[in-house]
Amino acid sequence: MSMENAYNGRGQDILGNTVYSAKTAVQKALGRLGIPENNDERKEKLFYEAFLEFLK
Repeated sequence: MSMENAYNGRGQDILGNTVYSAKTAVQKALGRLGIPENNDERKEKLFYEAFLEFLK
């Protein structure tokens, strides 16, 4: 995602500078992750879900 942001001229801060942009980035990451297929992906999904709850 940081490479996409850099390519699109938005810098390398994938969370942006607002709560809304951070929520959007986390939701996008969750969407890309899809259904976890292994333990590492499950941990990553749990992290993103917990982080999203923190942002609310």
